[in-house]
Amino acid sequence: MFDIAALWVEHDPMEIIETVKVCMANAVDKATADGHNVGAGLKAIGITNQRETTVMWSKSTGLPQTRTQVIKRPRRSTLQEAASRRWAAERSAQ
Repeated sequence: MFDIAALWVEHDPMEIIETVKVCMANAVDKATADGHNVGAGLKAIGITNQRETTVMWSKSTGLPQTRTQVIKRPRRSTLQEAASRRWAAERSAQ
């Protein structure tokens, strides 16, 4: 994460894509291990964000032209902050 200004930060979009790919592979592996036949019926996986993230992609290369820009949300609730800390702790423990 690159802390650019008081109201936004930037991320490496390729790092986000690689993280999503690993997460998707882990989810498929876990589902398969749990006895689900995901290979036969899996058509797509959707992802979403909080509509606070922007990145420009090249139509010709498919590569990002900018870092991902994320608007900081200063009005996050205490519950959101606690969930973020818990998620970060669980992720670092893996």
